[in-house]
Amino acid sequence: MSRGGTGAEGPHVPTRTCVGCRQRGERAQLRRYVAVEGRLVDDVAKSAPGRGAWLHDEPACWERAVVRKAFPRALRCRVDVEPGTPQLGAA
Repeated sequence: MSRGGTGAEGPHVPTRTCVGCRQRGERAQLRRYVAVEGRLVDDVAKSAPGRGAWLHDEPACWERAVVRKAFPRALRCRVDVEPGTPQLGAA
């Protein structure tokens, strides 16, 4: 079993865990959020420095992540999460 490259299984596809539902998914199917000066920011390019919290583009996952206080735990810092659901589905 090798990492990267192509093998019998095909090319490696990066996976991440959604902080809301805890299900794993392909990196391309999840949004990445980062903490910038204590605020939660959508990392559209998925390349901002620092820790990121990955989330499915679904309101139910957002709500679960907020209720579970998953963003501060995943980002390992205090972060203000705006109440309500952000504009999801417009990635």
